[in-house]
Amino acid sequence: MTPVLTIPVMLTLGIGMRKSKKEEGDVEQTPQRSVGDKVKSVFSTKHDESHRPRRTLWQKTQSIFWQLDLFGLLLFVAGFGMILVTVTIANGKGSHWSDAHCIALLTVGGVCVVAFGLWERFVARHPLIPFTLLTNRTVVVCFLIAIVHPAAGGVIGSYL
Repeated sequence: MTPVLTIPVMLTLGIGMRKSKKEEGDVEQTPQRSVGDKVKSVFSTKHDESHRPRRTLWQKTQSIFWQLDLFGLLLFVAGFGMILVTVTIANGKGSHWSDAHCIALLTVGGVCVVAFGLWERFVARHPLIPFTLLTNRTVVVCFLIAIVHPAAGGVIGSYL
């Protein structure tokens, strides 16, 4: 069934690519340049590495820290880890929801999740969650479909 169901998607993409190639062909109808001119323009637009400023190890480390958003990742993993561990162990034989360690894990995990949201929204230079995309209805609906689809499959699978 998969090949049959993918045919409309493949046709749509193929037609779209043909249209874009035709438009590119119309734009490229400029006066012809020789191969030498093309080679010169390619090499003249490249940046010479000797003119690039050298960065120190500390600057590289800071750049990697901000691009990977290590603090945000730590808050995310710690928060959801504590919440999910609590959900797992609270239903066991040895502990209950009213135990102090379960309440502490839920509280600290919740605080970490809230801190993660605030960090991503106001502090992170390269956030893990692009908040500008969250105002786009298409992105939100795709996100909801990505959450609901596996859940629906699990329900149907357990029934069958």
